[in-house]
Amino acid sequence: MSNRPTRAVAFVLVLLFASMSPLAMQVSAHQSILLSTDTSHVVLIGGESGNVTLTIGNNATAIESFNVTVDTSGLSSVWQVIPSESTVENVFPTWSKNTTIVVRLSEGALSTDSGSFDIHVTEPDQNFSSSITIYVSVAPTYNPSLDLSPMGGPLTSI
Repeated sequence: MSNRPTRAVAFVLVLLFASMSPLAMQVSAHQSILLSTDTSHVVLIGGESGNVTLTIGNNATAIESFNVTVDTSGLSSVWQVIPSESTVENVFPTWSKNTTIVVRLSEGALSTDSGSFDIHVTEPDQNFSSSITIYVSVAPTYNPSLDLSPMGGPLTSI
């Protein structure tokens, strides 16, 4: 009996898992700082902007303030990632607070400009930190193309 059906199924499974890999969030976390986002992948057309809601949970035993920074070193210059707050203050133990990360894409961006950025949250007193990775993609755009030459060329106004 041939191994081809087994190989075909294995190949399909590998392709399936590879296609789902951008959906998996990468997180580096300290047990005192819990991070989550409303989305792990932002898809924009050139000239658009979007928001990522970051939830910061305080898993410590005291009221804490957290510094929020973004690392865009791996992104193309067509992306702007701006935290709405550099410090999220007075997060009570076992509670969480939300903050917004604004993501902007310049006009003329190409699909090759897709990538990812990291959001770092630090508790400055004890230097604890956690980070989470967000993926960004440039959505393809399809502009209409009209060829009017078979009808006598472009229309002219009278």
